Amino acid sequence: MEWFYSNDGADQKGPVTREELVTLAIDGHVTGRTLIWNDSMKDWLPLSSSPLVESGELGVCVHSGKVMDRDQMTPYGDHLVDPACKDEFVQTLMEQGDETIPLDGVSQKPLAVISNISKGFATVNGNLWPIIGISLLNTLIQSIVSQLSPLNVFAQLHLMGGLNYYLLKNCRRQPNSIEDSFTGFSKAYATILLIMLIMFGIILVLMVLLVIPFVIFGGLLDSGSFDSEAVALGVMIPVIVLLFAAMMYVNMVFFWAPVLAIDRGLPLGAALSFSRKATHAHFFPLLGLFLLVGLINIAGVLCLIVGVFYTMPASYAAMMHAYDHMFSSKVEAPQQALPTHATAAS
Repeated sequence: MEWFYSNDGADQKGPVTREELVTLAIDGHVTGRTLIWNDSMKDWLPLSSSPLVESGELGVCVHSGKVMDRDQMTPYGDHLVDPACKDEFVQTLMEQGDETIPLDGVSQKPLAVISNISKGFATVNGNLWPIIGISLLNTLIQSIVSQLSPLNVFAQLHLMGGLNYYLLKNCRRQPNSIEDSFTGFSKAYATILLIMLIMFGIILVLMVLLVIPFVIFGGLLDSGSFDSEAVALGVMIPVIVLLFAAMMYVNMVFFWAPVLAIDRGLPLGAALSFSRKATHAHFFPLLGLFLLVGLINIAGVLCLIVGVFYTMPASYAAMMHAYDHMFSSKVEAPQQALPTHATAAS
């Protein structure tokens, strides 16, 4: 089977055999961050998340990111360490603790909910009127698009992803402009469209499942199968709560994928994979963050509605601080998206 690889996301190389790719990795010409692909894979993936590593043939040092023969590496729990940097790795553990070890590109360091919310408000306060103005413009366009059902799927998540990317650059104190809030169209249109379609399909199924209990229990109630409406509600409410919880889980799992596609240039499979891993690694802090920013935005609406124009961007900025906290540098950011199907490079 032929493999293709790219160290910078732009210069595609190959084809090479599996054995040649392994040799390149061991020699240091290919790293854990290198994107690889063959015709059995849907998307380009970092070598560290590829079948070559998952099969156990190769290992990636959790400290240096170096790819090596797995048998030559020192295990540390579920991780592997290059013996050459073992002393440095141990010193890092002594100083910072093992919560700093990245897991498949996702930091395990605990996520501080209140700290991220505080940082979100500080970010908005540091560039107040441009952030409020651009966020308001983006939100108004989203509202208009949401009224145009045929266009909704093709633009809603792109606008949201672009706004989050603009706020992310503010969080990082990087140069930013209004154009950044529309990068969902210019940087990762196809990837975000596919993310939207997958997410829309899952939520549609959940909504259908939500309607079914109403239909069934409504019919049973009319037929006299339940002695009272209270009994019927007692049966229906847990089902409804469960389905709503599932819909919230889907929103949490998919939330980071568009930003990963824009910010790191990840293809569909990798963006969804890292988004899911981050959500699972920090599930309860993220759940608290999502619920708390929701309450903050409700409070903003209650403040004569205009308050939400301040709380909304601050909430999303808090999310972007959480994003930067969760995703380590091992989530590679190629310079540009690679083609879906590889061709031989000269």
